[in-house]
Amino acid sequence: MNQLVLMMSCDKNQGKTLMAITLANVLSRESKVLLIDVTTSKKTIASYLGVEEQIVYDVGDMMLGTCQMDSAIMEVRIGEVVVDFIPAPRMRTKIYNRAELIEKLSILPAQKYDFIIIDGIELCSTDYYYDYTSINYLIMMIESKIEDLKKINIATQKIGKEALENTYFVLSRYHKTLYQKGQLLSGKEIEEMMNISIIGQIDEEKRFESIDRYTELPKEILEPFLNMANQFSEIFQNHKISQ
Repeated sequence: MNQLVLMMSCDKNQGKTLMAITLANVLSRESKVLLIDVTTSKKTIASYLGVEEQIVYDVGDMMLGTCQMDSAIMEVRIGEVVVDFIPAPRMRTKIYNRAELIEKLSILPAQKYDFIIIDGIELCSTDYYYDYTSINYLIMMIESKIEDLKKINIATQKIGKEALENTYFVLSRYHKTLYQKGQLLSGKEIEEMMNISIIGQIDEEKRFESIDRYTELPKEILEPFLNMANQFSEIFQNHKISQ
């Protein structure tokens, strides 16, 4: 059965795309994975992987009927694995209905992929809506500044109470020194104030936003993303066993 995983963030530059790539890398070691990029960010999966010039069709072409899904899929190498990948449009002005993507993916043959990972949206800076209840796993990257509480609240309201049960929050860009200065909240404080559960964090000391290529990620930056991806892989596997 195709398991849908939607990567989201409250805002830009929170590590969502790097998390999606790393998760695809980890899951592809034992499962068949399709990675789809619908982000509107400047740094796309294709740019991180250095395959922008190889793009023929993209997710916008697929949704607009310019091509079939098979024509939009390209193979990309992430570390030691090869992953099926549908890129985001290089032309940011290309308009297509992102909300219909989930419906389109739901009718794929069950044996086609084990996991479909969608590098999604910044919930507080876009007006795109999905049927979140039809998605198996939602992964939300959040930050811990005081002003981020409002963004988290907006995001959780958009997701809805029912889908929140399948939502996993990752605290990104956490900086211990800034917390000690009172400029950030701790993960525990956010959990108590927002009534959510945070399963891990990516420290700000590991400055990932300055990296242009995934292959250029130093070990100390990649490691927390790998740790989170392995944790998600274990969660998914446990859910599969319990079903």
